[in-house]
Amino acid sequence: MTAFTTSQIPSSVDTLEKLAVWAITGLQYMYPTAVSEEGEGFVEKAVTSNSYYIQSANRHAFLGRVSLGLSPDRVVGGAKHWTYALNLGTDPLPVIFTTN
Repeated sequence: MTAFTTSQIPSSVDTLEKLAVWAITGLQYMYPTAVSEEGEGFVEKAVTSNSYYIQSANRHAFLGRVSLGLSPDRVVGGAKHWTYALNLGTDPLPVIFTTN
């Protein structure tokens, strides 16, 4: 589990979209070689992302993909979906992700 407190989220992360980019970028930075089984014998990188430029639209974009395991308790539990996410690791959140 990459534990953190909400006070560690930079104040510039003020939308769900920014939170998604912040979280995906942080996970990829911390666990660049982590993999996730997505099917029988089908393994992919757990976290990938890329920033790119779309020339025809004259804008930059971010593409992020996360594949996390879920606890089997999810099937019978009544909690929020995200509470069943399994950990990629136990590293502490790097300081570079806690400042603007």
